[in-house]
Amino acid sequence: LPGGLRRCQTIAQHAASLAPAGDDDWQLARLAQQATVAWLQGRLDEVLTAQRQALALAPAETASWPTYL
Repeated sequence: LPGGLRRCQTIAQHAASLAPAGDDDWQLARLAQQATVAWLQGRLDEVLTAQRQALALAPAETASWPTYL
């Protein structure tokens, strides 16, 4: 990856600051990206945190581990 995972993480954080408030679908995508970068870097505690946040945002009738995580 150009710039490595650190660059991907910086871009994701910048994108998060530009997201419209209350856009749960966008937040779910951001959390998925954040969890992936953390997983690739071996930071499993951050992966679990992002997954918990994603499940809290997901509609109860459609939330599932495979769908959102």
